[in-house]
Amino acid sequence: MKLIEYQGKKVRIIAVNNKEFIGVAEDYVYPEDNESEGESIIINTLSGALVEIRPEEIKEIEIV
Repeated sequence: MKLIEYQGKKVRIIAVNNKEFIGVAEDYVYPEDNESEGESIIINTLSGALVEIRPEEIKEIEIV
């Protein structure tokens, strides 16, 4: 999965813990810029919360 492909798009994410996040993938964090040493995206959820999520935390992702 290439998270950069979702940047700027409205997405629905189901996390491995079965939590659901719906919102716009506002930012992509490159692996070399991320302290956790991996890529991630930052979702601005419908509730207004910002959520950073990494590929290993994603069970399912789709553009909505």
